[in-house]
Amino acid sequence: DNWVYILFSGAVRVEKHGKEIARIEEIGGAFGELAAVDGKARSASVQAIGPTVCLAIDASFMNEAAEPLEQALFVSVMYRLFAEVIAQRLRASNEELVRVRSELDRLKRNQR
Repeated sequence: DNWVYILFSGAVRVEKHGKEIARIEEIGGAFGELAAVDGKARSASVQAIGPTVCLAIDASFMNEAAEPLEQALFVSVMYRLFAEVIAQRLRASNEELVRVRSELDRLKRNQR
């Protein structure tokens, strides 16, 4: 599945193994980009939270564009979008990791 989605309105819930791992609520938020980048199966499921509008982009166009310049422009725009989304998620994951480690350290100190 090579579809990438960009949120225009509403919100979506991201789930993995039946557990919510994230919400995307900001306009311009994207999902589906990892599968488009690495070609692997989707790593999570996404479900709308109420009325939601998304732009669906068929990223297979990156490999199928007839004109080399057209393909290069599309690929550069898509990968820039992917890089921004992934960087934002990595920052959020790092913040969560620091928070969880701090809480774990606090709990260990309280057990002593």
